[in-house]
Amino acid sequence: MSLATGKLLRLSRFLESGKVSVILQADLGLSLGPVDGLENMDRSLELACKAGVDAVILASGQVARHVHFFKGRSAPSILARVDWSNSERGPSFALPASSVARTIIDDAEHAAFLGCDGVVLSFQMGYGKDDAEADNLASIAELSSSCSALGLPVLVEVSPVGERVTDRNYGDIVKLAARMSIEAGADAIVAPNLGPDLLRELAVACKPAPIWVKLRNSDVPWSGSVGEIGIAGFVLGPWLLSSDAGSVVGQLRKCL
Repeated sequence: MSLATGKLLRLSRFLESGKVSVILQADLGLSLGPVDGLENMDRSLELACKAGVDAVILASGQVARHVHFFKGRSAPSILARVDWSNSERGPSFALPASSVARTIIDDAEHAAFLGCDGVVLSFQMGYGKDDAEADNLASIAELSSSCSALGLPVLVEVSPVGERVTDRNYGDIVKLAARMSIEAGADAIVAPNLGPDLLRELAVACKPAPIWVKLRNSDVPWSGSVGEIGIAGFVLGPWLLSSDAGSVVGQLRKCL
């Protein structure tokens, strides 16, 4: 069996040809605690399953506690979050970050043991010191190597973070970090919403790796299909669970 076979099979469980893939990000409790929409994980995952999402990003501790939601052929895939960061702890947070930190908290073997269909980690680029970028890239390369041996897809969430990020260079940072991630062995990219023109450029730069776009709300801020732009689908935050989740997922499916 080719090592690529396992990755292709697992990817196909949450990325089906001819269908917009929708992923729920439900791992925010790892860095922000019980945010709105994720106060009660049982209720949150029940809503996500009813809405028909294709996959859920979870911290490994939550996977073991809620495995019953992921049994059966119609259940969503599990994508394990394998790193932690405090980058989203702004000035209004209970414990604002004094400096941005990031660390690996899980590995490929444990994700495979839990039955996950992939792993997710971040590439944060824009710090004042290049050592942080180098360490981040090294962790992506190391995890990608471990996951290849197990047939686990690696999704890298690209996040421009730090004092060198500006409105002017934001899109270029995303393209740079995404391409570096692919070069280091990642299989797919999760990117912020850059708008259709920059997303087309990103899709070309990362081809044939699939790209998911993070949405802050249910409004898709462009006309045309995701296929025409070159992306595979969307990653939605817990805001999805505070709305008519099934309707939102259904509308996003029509973006094909």
